[in-house]
Amino acid sequence: MFADESIGLQRMVYERDMYISHKAEEGNAKHRTYEDERLYLQRIKEGNVEAVLGQRDTARSHEMYMGRLVEDPRKHVEYRVCAAITLATHAAIDGGLDPASAYAMNDLYLQRLETCKDIPEMRQLCDEMELVFVQEVSRVRQKRSRASYVEKCKLFIDQHLVKPFTLDDISSALNINKSYLSRRFAQEAGMRIMDYARKKRIEAAANMLKYSDTSIADIAANFCFSTQSHFGDLFKRMKGTTPLKFRAENQVIEVRSVE
Repeated sequence: MFADESIGLQRMVYERDMYISHKAEEGNAKHRTYEDERLYLQRIKEGNVEAVLGQRDTARSHEMYMGRLVEDPRKHVEYRVCAAITLATHAAIDGGLDPASAYAMNDLYLQRLETCKDIPEMRQLCDEMELVFVQEVSRVRQKRSRASYVEKCKLFIDQHLVKPFTLDDISSALNINKSYLSRRFAQEAGMRIMDYARKKRIEAAANMLKYSDTSIADIAANFCFSTQSHFGDLFKRMKGTTPLKFRAENQVIEVRSVE
């Protein structure tokens, strides 16, 4: 087994070195560099809408900064746009967009990419995707900059929907007394902090039920519910129906059967 792995590694190193050598001999084509990718990620992470709009006339989206991946031009662009969507999703989360929203946008853009008819349509989708991610990060960052403690608490919750946390974690992150924060939150939001967190998790779970074919058990675990049964009970209490019925009545994508 180890001998096979060693041979596989040697082959990968050889193919990598040959590929780099071949690309170095291509004189005129512009290839993606680390700096290209860093700037792309930085624009999204910082929510820099002006930079995205300003670079449109001088350079195409991220997928254009590479040499040919495959001989089929359409498939080449599709690969690059797919990579750009994934990178944008991670950069947006780093910039403050809550993971549930970011991954929902990721899934929707990948689904739209599958329906693109030609290269111009894929490039247009890529440009739109980058701008929308940047605008969403910008909105979150602006909201954060002028947020009260209650708004900062809501922002913390939005950014940690897929991670377990306690009231102590929130008060420590905001550097504020837990009792004072709880009292202020209840006064302004009309509910307790952890009730608000459960409400936001149920809303995010409902979006996953609508826009993905992820199993209900995995959705429950993703949003930190202790059991699928607990998730189902809370979902029914808040939405008036079970997760299974909600998905059956609201799902907006075609679920592909696995053969």
